[in-house]
Amino acid sequence: MDGTCGIYRRALWLPCVLCVVFGLSTVQAATRKIVNHGQSKESVIKGGGSSFQTPNGEAGYYGRDYVDQHTAGNRFTTNDSPGSSPKQKITVKPTLKVNPRNAAKAVIGGIRGGVPGVVASAAATAIIAAIDGVIDDGVVKVPTTNPADPSALGSEHYRWRPASAGYYPSPDSACRAYYDSTSNPANYTDTRVSRINDEAYRCEGFHAPHNIWYYDGNVLRSGSSCPDGYQYDSALASCVVNVWASPSDADWITAEDWASVRDSDFVRDMVRASCEGSNAPSRCYDEMSEWGDLQGPAQQTGPKVTSTTTSTDSTGVATSTTTTVQNKYNYTFGPNYYNYSTTTTETKSVNGVQVSETVTTEPESDIDSPDQEERDDAFPCVGDICNGPAYQDQYAPLDKTKEDFLDSYSARVASLPIIQAVGGLFDVSVDGSCPVWNFSHQLQILGSSVSINLTFDYLCLPWFVQYGPWIRAIIYLVAVYGAIRIALL
Repeated sequence: MDGTCGIYRRALWLPCVLCVVFGLSTVQAATRKIVNHGQSKESVIKGGGSSFQTPNGEAGYYGRDYVDQHTAGNRFTTNDSPGSSPKQKITVKPTLKVNPRNAAKAVIGGIRGGVPGVVASAAATAIIAAIDGVIDDGVVKVPTTNPADPSALGSEHYRWRPASAGYYPSPDSACRAYYDSTSNPANYTDTRVSRINDEAYRCEGFHAPHNIWYYDGNVLRSGSSCPDGYQYDSALASCVVNVWASPSDADWITAEDWASVRDSDFVRDMVRASCEGSNAPSRCYDEMSEWGDLQGPAQQTGPKVTSTTTSTDSTGVATSTTTTVQNKYNYTFGPNYYNYSTTTTETKSVNGVQVSETVTTEPESDIDSPDQEERDDAFPCVGDICNGPAYQDQYAPLDKTKEDFLDSYSARVASLPIIQAVGGLFDVSVDGSCPVWNFSHQLQILGSSVSINLTFDYLCLPWFVQYGPWIRAIIYLVAVYGAIRIALL
């Protein structure tokens, strides 16, 4: 049984393969040419090329111009350029993209880690200044406002008293102390205050089990001054002292947000600072950036090639025929390639009068061959200057085009016995009337005779004649799907 199924699968596999092969043979696509411009991500970022911003908000950088070349198409004949493959030059420029947020995270990570090469960079200095920070002995510090220590406050100093006993340096701390003095302080997960006037703030506590804010009174200010070395901060409503301290997580988030919206030149400085301060700079540049699409012309026009022939008829009248051929190339670009298609315009003129113009799009192969190194003509070994046999170009141009080879291949395939055998498989030619079947029968039931007369003429009905091709198409598709499943699964 397994052997029989295997035979069925192989038998169904062959038609599927033939369908795919012949289906693909009709597809035409533009030629893709891979570009090896030889520039690394590190060289583009450090090269100082102009910068830009992508529509997605990424920082972009241009590399150096690179002159590539691709097959020129039917611009020349073998007589015009014997023994060579004509090329069309195109100038392209690589581009590089960097996500500003990633660059900001990287450089701030280096600053927080105290990496000397990062901390000393211009980008780091600008980021630290954005949060009013300074660098003191290689350590980042920012100004921080601290409330006065309760032990430093006397009765003459500004203090805040809640409904319960005690004095506190700020309205917030006084409000928190009040709810901490209740019988179930754990129920109050948060507190808040709101200003009534300079000497009174409303105090509320959030009761988590009831999911509600409770108001139990106000906190009141007393005193008339701050201790020596302190000043009154009206926003905090308390005596404070300014000190230099390490940045908080909120400070670093502010710094990252500021750095991530800088221009492309600043992003370049951040990438350079991060990567030059790392242990593997080249890998850092590769991980911090990605290639964008190559930049190049959307269209180019090749040179005109003109040939003129003169003939004289039997009466001595001369006829001059001029043929002009010119190629036009259309391009689209990817990160390391470009696609191009060739449109050839051929114009013929007789005695200076144009008689025809033909425009054709030349089908190319999917991948253009890489550029081959130019070689000098072969020369024999002379004396000690001999590193092996001289190079000889084994290529010789043919007088056949690729269309000739494709036609020859199609003819050989059509002559195969298997193709000829299935060539007329579905060609059916029959004559006859519409098929109708009649069925007549006498059915005996409980001693009674019942006549059954049936006529099967649905194949002749108008609806079947109209929808019959659709029904056949559906059955065909179901059969093909079943064949593919059996053959491939």
